[in-house]
Amino acid sequence: MKKVLQYLGRLSAAEAENYRMLLKALNDNRPATQLVSIYDIVVAEEKKYFDSLILNHLWERLGLTKIFDSKIKANQSLSTEHIARILTINRLLDSTSKIGTIQWLNKTLLPTIMQIDSEHYTKNKIFNELSKIHEAKAEIEKLFWKFSRENSSSKYEVYYFDGSTSWFEGTKCPLSKYALEKTRSFCSHVVGLMLITDAKGYPVAWEIVSGEKKDSTEFRPLAERVKKQYNIKEITYCFDRGVASLANFNDIEKHQSKFISGIKDNQIGKVFNLDSLLISQCSGKNIKLL
Repeated sequence: MKKVLQYLGRLSAAEAENYRMLLKALNDNRPATQLVSIYDIVVAEEKKYFDSLILNHLWERLGLTKIFDSKIKANQSLSTEHIARILTINRLLDSTSKIGTIQWLNKTLLPTIMQIDSEHYTKNKIFNELSKIHEAKAEIEKLFWKFSRENSSSKYEVYYFDGSTSWFEGTKCPLSKYALEKTRSFCSHVVGLMLITDAKGYPVAWEIVSGEKKDSTEFRPLAERVKKQYNIKEITYCFDRGVASLANFNDIEKHQSKFISGIKDNQIGKVFNLDSLLISQCSGKNIKLL
């Protein structure tokens, strides 16, 4: 007796060879991986995996998952935390516009890693969640301060401060009005980012401010807020000469902290009162300079 499973008809040479290999594998009980050579495999699609996997793990290790609202509401498939995570990983790996992250996400295995459906990651969903992400700023700062201090192995706590500006451009956009940028040049409407990082580069505090003011002016409010919110003192701020001013130095000393700063030689007399700083005291043959 016999049973016809499939009429093959006339096979091409390639099709016949494939069937021979299949029958040989079945008869010899060989694994499917031995059916073809590595040279016969053709890459049909490529998606980024390992770099996304590492940053996704770092996101969870830092505890950022708990910061955002991770509950998925009715008729929704993605949470605020999902959107924040995708936008952050994109900025670190292949920075694009927010709309550009939609196409970028489909070229990675991040949806598989996060166990989400990328079809629900849409333009409307992204922009609807931005304000909710911003509301988590205070909690993110608190988390990073804690992480930084718990993982610091250095005897001295050094924090780096710097400011950067960006601006909006357009012909009929209200945000593109001209304003005076901190370098004293006129640009389209400018905004500034004031950022404090720890010695390992983790951001621990930041502010979005008007780009019309200099870094030396914007530093004091940020340092004052950090001291009050996190009871931070006895640390060392490190910044460039754009922040150097007598008012900033006095504020840092008032906070029981120290500073490392670059400064031009012709600024020394303007920033420091040399007559009060260079006090010599003679005691026998020893001379002390305070």
